[in-house]
Amino acid sequence: MLKRVKLLSLGGTIAMTENSRHLANPALDAAALLEKVPALETVASVEAESFMNVPSPFLVPRDILRLARRIEALAGERFDGVVVTQGTDTLEETAYLLDLLIPRTARIGVAVTDAPVEVIWAGMGTTSSMLDAARESGARGIVLQAVGAGHVPPTMIPGVKRLVDAGIPVLMTSRCHGGRLLTGTYGYEGSETHLHDLGVIFGDGLATSKARAKLTVLLGAYLSIDDIRREFEKNYY
Repeated sequence: MLKRVKLLSLGGTIAMTENSRHLANPALDAAALLEKVPALETVASVEAESFMNVPSPFLVPRDILRLARRIEALAGERFDGVVVTQGTDTLEETAYLLDLLIPRTARIGVAVTDAPVEVIWAGMGTTSSMLDAARESGARGIVLQAVGAGHVPPTMIPGVKRLVDAGIPVLMTSRCHGGRLLTGTYGYEGSETHLHDLGVIFGDGLATSKARAKLTVLLGAYLSIDDIRREFEKNYY
């Protein structure tokens, strides 16, 4: 007997066709995608479902929360597997959010619809202006992409302090492509030690996109800052 598989399509390049200007736009639903690969009939019984049909930059975390809930529901419908198709631009974030959400949603309530998280980049001479703007616009969390092993210019420190004082979690990642943040190595203003002493949370070596996704989920679950810190720093201290 063939395995029973659900195909959930979200759109992306795989579901696009050329418009009158010869530019790619979303057009194909899940059934049309399935028709493009008739050989699948010999390896699985695939049922198509068009979950969304948008370019992947249009996706937001609440869409992936709905997707996670749909996948969980399908598990109760005796499907052997679920295949999700979407565009590549935000594929990493979708995969990581699903990895976070699917084991959690049955255990804790998650509502990521009102948990905006802004990413602020640190570089030579950057100031507190973007940090202050994010706080004033209502951001519930900040991912601070630091330089090196977890450092920022001293001109960003006042903005960091204002965020921490306002009870807004500031999560630090690095602009580096790999490796973990340092701990207890440097002691100057804006160093990793100084930032941690101020209340900045360390991102445990996660890429910025993954750190943002995880912080969004934790904020959506209404965890306290202490609990959020514990989730990120449990392998540090």
